[in-house]
This record gives sequence, structure tokens and C-alpha cells, in this order.
Amino acid sequence: MTKSARKALVVAWLRTYFRVASRFAPEAAVRKAVDIWCTLPTNTGRRKDNRHEPGERVEVDAGGRTIVAETWGTGPVVYLAHGWGGWRGQVSSFAPELVAAGFRVVTFDCLSHGDSDAGEHGPARSSGGEMIESFQAVYERFGPAHAVVGHSMGCASACRVILHGAQVGRLCLVSPNPDMAEIGRRFSRQVGLAPGLEEAFLEGCERWAHRSMHDFDIAPMGATGTLPAATVIIHDDADKEVPLAVAQQIADTWPGATLVTTHGLGHHRILIDPDVIAEVAKAVVG
Repeated sequence: MTKSARKALVVAWLRTYFRVASRFAPEAAVRKAVDIWCTLPTNTGRRKDNRHEPGERVEVDAGGRTIVAETWGTGPVVYLAHGWGGWRGQVSSFAPELVAAGFRVVTFDCLSHGDSDAGEHGPARSSGGEMIESFQAVYERFGPAHAVVGHSMGCASACRVILHGAQVGRLCLVSPNPDMAEIGRRFSRQVGLAPGLEEAFLEGCERWAHRSMHDFDIAPMGATGTLPAATVIIHDDADKEVPLAVAQQIADTWPGATLVTTHGLGHHRILIDPDVIAEVAKAVVG
């Protein structure tokens, strides 16, 4: 059986389950949908090791759990923040150029990601709230930054940490994530959860993350001008996970933001493209 056939079979099974459970066991259906939503994806693109060479491994305490960080170079700090289901090796493709430019690069695995400890909800499960808390713990260990480079969901966690008071001079968002409530509603429809249970599902996701779904919406975060004015957004027109329109909306609403559009790289290969690496270095250096 092909990979696509297996995926279609799983989707069909889920839709059947949720159609029945929505009618006869609605609370169980909502709990199951939240559990699936918060289970980390395992596709190989997110586990790519793009490190040029291993850096210094540093263990960071996060309320009794250990976050694994990795650093290269010396100088002003630049944080690299991975996305949902990713890990530090995936975004470390940007490290060599930044180290050569005179920066100390710090990247890390959020709880339940990569080599870090499992988070509140156990192995292979996490939340956007936990990603923010992971970044906050790393920031408290390494301090103010010249810049932050985020990928996908790492963009939202980076923005939220800055709004919480982190001192960051420049910001680069690579393939930033979309409105979370919107994709949550889309997910509930895709798996076949009854329309009347959609709001209960979103509320369940919020309880899991200990945050509102709107805390992860990037466009409103910078619209007030409270995030770094020197923000560069890089997004690909062939990204199947996040439409280019998301990045365009952010660029349109953020004062001073610049959008760089790439072609044919998708959501993950954009991290290893030489031209994108050069654009990220340019955005960080200024």
C-alpha cells in the first residue's frame, strides 16, 4: 500500500469515528480531536539534520524539565526557533553564515521536540503555549538578542516571547504560521467532527495550551508596531502547509516589514536554499 493510500485510509477511518462519536459520545469525540491536534507530526522533513557541524550542547532547566540547546560562535546572540514538530537541527542551516558574520547562534529543541524532555502532556504531544514557554526558558538562560529567526510555528513563539519583554533588535520570519483558530476549524471539518462541537474543540485546544488560540496569530502582534521594525518575512509561493497569502497579510499589516518571496521551495526546503540562507543573514546583519 502506498503512503498516500495509507493516509487516505486513516482519514476515512477518522471521519467515520468522529461522525459516530459526535452523535453518541460528543465529549469523547472532542477529547480525541484535541489529542490528535496536539500530537506532533512525524514526517521526515521536520527531522532533517541541517547542521554543518555539531555545536556546544547546553542543557536548560524549564521548571524541572530539560531543554537541549546548541550554540555556535561568539558575539551578539541570534536565536533560531524551529516550528511545530521540528527540532534545532532543522533550522541550524542558518548558523554558519551567522557565525561568520560575528554572531553567537543559539538554537534549541522545544519540550517534547528533538532531544528535549517530554512536556506536560507526555512524549510526542505539545502545544503552542509550551513552545513559547520553552523559548522563554532559553531566553532567560542566554539573554537579549541581536536577532531572532523563526520558522513556521517558531515565528509565533518568537513574537510572543518578544511581546513578553524579551529584548530583540531584529526579526526574520521564515514561512510564518497562519491564524490558529482558522486552521483549527478547518481541522475539525476535515476529521468529520460535528459542526456543533467545533467551539468545544477550540476551547479544548486552549485549555491544553493554557492560552487563547489568538495568542498565536502573527499579523495582529506586529500591527501595533511593538515588535522589531526591522522585520523580514521570507515565504515560498509553493508552500503547501501555509499559503503565501499569510505572509502577505503580515507584511501588509506590520509597519516597516519586508516580504521576500521564493519560488518552488515549499515549507521545509526553504531552510536549506543558499539564496534563502543569504537573505536570512542579510536580514540579521542589517
